[in-house]
Amino acid sequence: MEPITIVTMLGKVFTAGALSYLGEAKQGFDESDVSAISAVLEVLGAVHGVAKAKPRTRMTALHTALVLQAFGTAFYEHWAGDERMAPGLQERSWLHRAFRSNDKAAREEEIQTRLRVALGWLQPEFEQRAAGERLSAMHVLHPDPMATPIYQALYTAFADGRFEGGEDTALLDMRREGARLQFEGAFQMAYAELLVTGAGQELGRFLLEVDKDRARQLRRRLMEDGSISDRRHVFGTTTPGVPMMPLGFMYVEPDGVWGKTRKPLREFIGDLLGKHPIVVVRGDFGMGKSLTARMLALGWAQTYMRGVNQPSAELVLPIFIKCARDFQRESFAATVREALRNQAEAIGLSLLRSDDALAMPPDTMRVVYIVDGLDEVALSHTEVEQLFRELKGATSDRHRVVVFSRKGALPSEDKLGGIPVIDVQPFREEDQVGTWLDRWNRLSTRDPVTVEGLKNAELLALATTPILLFMIAVTWGPTRIEQGETSQVAIYEHFFKQIAAGKCKHDRDRHPRVAEASERLREKLREHGHVGKETSPEDAMLWLMSRIAWEHRRREARGEHLDLQDVNNLLRKVLDLREEPQIQEMIRMGAMLVLQADLRDQNHVILFGHKSFGEFLAARWWADRLRAILQERRESRQRSLERELYGAMLLEAGNRSFEFLLAILNGVQWKEDERKSLGGWAEGCFVDERPDFDEGKHEEERSWRDDQRVPLRYAAFTIRCYLHGLEPLKVETSALRSMLAWFWMRQEWAPLCAPWISAKGVILERADLIGADLSGADLSGADLSRADLSDADLSGANLSGADLRDADLIGANLSGANLSGADLIDAILRRAGLSGADLSGAILSGADLRGVDLSGANLIGADLISADLNGANLSGADLSGALYNALTCWPEFFDPSSRGAIDVDIPGRSAQD
Repeated sequence: MEPITIVTMLGKVFTAGALSYLGEAKQGFDESDVSAISAVLEVLGAVHGVAKAKPRTRMTALHTALVLQAFGTAFYEHWAGDERMAPGLQERSWLHRAFRSNDKAAREEEIQTRLRVALGWLQPEFEQRAAGERLSAMHVLHPDPMATPIYQALYTAFADGRFEGGEDTALLDMRREGARLQFEGAFQMAYAELLVTGAGQELGRFLLEVDKDRARQLRRRLMEDGSISDRRHVFGTTTPGVPMMPLGFMYVEPDGVWGKTRKPLREFIGDLLGKHPIVVVRGDFGMGKSLTARMLALGWAQTYMRGVNQPSAELVLPIFIKCARDFQRESFAATVREALRNQAEAIGLSLLRSDDALAMPPDTMRVVYIVDGLDEVALSHTEVEQLFRELKGATSDRHRVVVFSRKGALPSEDKLGGIPVIDVQPFREEDQVGTWLDRWNRLSTRDPVTVEGLKNAELLALATTPILLFMIAVTWGPTRIEQGETSQVAIYEHFFKQIAAGKCKHDRDRHPRVAEASERLREKLREHGHVGKETSPEDAMLWLMSRIAWEHRRREARGEHLDLQDVNNLLRKVLDLREEPQIQEMIRMGAMLVLQADLRDQNHVILFGHKSFGEFLAARWWADRLRAILQERRESRQRSLERELYGAMLLEAGNRSFEFLLAILNGVQWKEDERKSLGGWAEGCFVDERPDFDEGKHEEERSWRDDQRVPLRYAAFTIRCYLHGLEPLKVETSALRSMLAWFWMRQEWAPLCAPWISAKGVILERADLIGADLSGADLSGADLSRADLSDADLSGANLSGADLRDADLIGANLSGANLSGADLIDAILRRAGLSGADLSGAILSGADLRGVDLSGANLIGADLISADLNGANLSGADLSGALYNALTCWPEFFDPSSRGAIDVDIPGRSAQD
């Protein structure tokens, strides 16, 4: 092959690397190029007396092509950031114009000029001895590509420019501070990317087969691969509906807390590893533990590949151990071997488990073992404690360990023996959540999600959990409802389906411990008829989580806590696992990991990561039981299912369970005919006044105060009032009074939430109806005398002819209400809202109407004798034919010096009247 042809061919490979930086070339070289380079090397070897076997020559050709293309990519990256291409070039030089033009031929010609000098020793006429030495060095296949003859020759030609009279013509400007390191880093990254291609993997396998120091070679290959892992998807692979999310771009670092100190998590880990051989990072599902572990490995791998100020032995070698895949019970050394073997296989290198390349790194090296997902391995208490003893034995001044796990899989802190435990913290609302959303919006093609939008949707507090933030973002469009707001129920359902599976569904990996527990749980629930055949393992685990959440509420109602032993008892009762302790333990451990509980402490109190988690799960339990009740035809069985909802109030101040339940019942999960059936059951449950007492109490010990059924009647009544698509509930006095009386006897407060009910003539004198929602209700002719209706919502209600004597209506909303002919003698209506209300013919004598809003009200013929209207707003009110005593009603009207005197237009009347 002619000399000019040799350089042209190699220049093609180099140019492919340069153009690939701009995406103009997808493939740098093919099999024909490799064969051609091999042929050149064979011919030159014969000429210069350096003959090698064909396999070795082919690998030398591959190595040469990879170095050439990687150098080309790094060259173009270096040049692309400089307008003049190099400081020594005149701005309008022919070289500048050539490289700034679209004339690829001109670029290639200039590159080939440099290559002719760089690769001149490959030409037959080159000095015999020097060419032979260079060829021999090429065949050595040096593990460091920057130490190869090809790289060194290229660097000299492009950076020094000595062949054309000095640095003025250098195409690489290495005089700037850090320029060389920057260029070498770009070369290493380009070379690492080529190594994961088919040709690169072929070369890597060959190097491992022939190199005597196989372990060192393998470590380098793994670091080369690890150094570009920031470009991989957060979930390992793309999934439908989710944009490409590069780890390095999307990762927002959470904070960690140890003791009273809070720091960025990776900084914290680095600081503590300098003082402690083992550091534990503890966090709940979806808090960013695994992403942080991967980012730690990435940072150390990049430093290992790019660091030039220290020898390799002084740089940290990260060994990433993914417990679900790599863990071996026999020893930690076996686990390390498996981790290295699996990582090698992922980049196309098949190694036997007994291969020496998989040996533990020597003590002379600095190593950090990153143990990710310890909770994904089913270990007994003893085995976990033994593992930590073994980890301590594997550490030294130069070998360190970081363990990432959920709390439930770790030994108690007293058993950890001084190992620092960092707790991962939720995102800060403004900066960390905002930063993540900014990055998401740059990748997503959907409507932007903002911190302000999350605030408006009341989701910002949830978004501080990273996995929930992702789920909110990915479901932001699909979960919108007609009002333009995001459905929290849809987001919670989406979240809990995945937490019940142990992993985010977009992650290609699964949590084996939770997955197996969920499968066994499903079998047992099916066996006992708790779930149907179509139930998935995730739904089965979610069923159990919801059951535990309701039990948690029941315990709270008694002033108790739910602990691990209670969960054990619940499992035995629900699943009849007395003869199957192993299955019970498996299910219990899976459930506790899902609930983020501590598996090591039998008295550990079961908590939920966020208050609303428990509220949603309790609501889901109710929805499940209500559907089961509707499907059951036997009254005795229905009664038994109803008892599963006893023990706590569903509606409580500061608790959103009822809100979640209504969203479920009125949502797409329930059809219209199901809601109608539910409405029938709810009405029947409410009017059924038969008490239900604890069977453990003797009959003589029973009291109406002990009726367990009233909270269920109360919930059923409220559910019936809020179900969509049903006629207003018709209420009779007896059922309503017996229900409210139970709360009165127990001196407990329960708001009456009954919008749009029809309760004509109901007798509720002296009733405690503070904060009641009776908006739109028909209470015509009702007896509400002396009732406490302060802060109640009676907007739009029909109270015509109602008896409201001495009633407390302070702060009540009666706007638009019909109070025609109502008796409000001595009623207290301070600060009440009566705008637009119909009070025609109403008796308000002696009523306290201070500060009341009567704007636009109809007071025609009303009796206001002795009523106190100080500070009242009567603008636009019609007082035609009203009876009143002006001095009593409006004393300020006659005292000009009084502040806030009202200006009232009373048709047909005057102040003198």
